[in-house]
Amino acid sequence: MSSKLYLEIDGKRSEAIWRLTSKRNVEVGHELATDARAMFATMPETDPKRGELAASMAELMLEIGELRDAEALIKQSLDIDHGLLTPNILGTRYMFLAQLLKNQARWDEAEDYVQRAISAPFGEIELAHEMIREIREAKLR
Repeated sequence: MSSKLYLEIDGKRSEAIWRLTSKRNVEVGHELATDARAMFATMPETDPKRGELAASMAELMLEIGELRDAEALIKQSLDIDHGLLTPNILGTRYMFLAQLLKNQARWDEAEDYVQRAISAPFGEIELAHEMIREIREAKLR
């Protein structure tokens, strides 16, 4: 059952992002996002796919401008999957969160998550160092 629910939620999430980013029937994209969000809320906390799907749902929430929900979902994914992720996936999730925080001018928090990505160790080290530079420059302004 959980596998079927995961696929159904992820299918709606994926199509919603495609419709929203491609500007093809955006109204349907928003309806799909609402459906995916409601279905995700019914997913059992113990479902082994919940962390992965929470990270994917964070991307959708970001796309529809729900920054608080995007942040909560990516943090939830990190809490659930932290010990299970490869260093690169862990670093990618940290960088997603860092970018989200940086875009809200939450410099110290963003820098902390970039540092966590570097410590993971994250495969895109140049990207991480570039973001650290941008954050530190922004803090000086």
